[in-house]
Amino acid sequence: MELFFKNLSNNILSNLKSGEDLMINFWGENSHFSRFNQSKIRQNGFVSDMTLSINLITNQRTCSVSFSLSNNIESDLKKSLAYLNILRKDIKKLPEDPFIVYPKK
Repeated sequence: MELFFKNLSNNILSNLKSGEDLMINFWGENSHFSRFNQSKIRQNGFVSDMTLSINLITNQRTCSVSFSLSNNIESDLKKSLAYLNILRKDIKKLPEDPFIVYPKK
């Protein structure tokens, strides 16, 4: 999961334009679980869940989106770049944020 995130985030960051800053947050889990009742296995399963949040900052404005990932680098990169383009369009309509906090590099 860590390698997937690094690969995805590096590809997203390489598509930034001059004057843009981006904060990327990732949540995910791969877990196997078993539920017991009266010493018997009642449910056995596997959870694989990933969510990405991107926050675009440009011209004293900020705009963000969160979405689920599929663990397929090609489709997730395409989806991420599509959302980045949506943020670029939406951020132009927003007022300046006097309390903006820029990411540290």
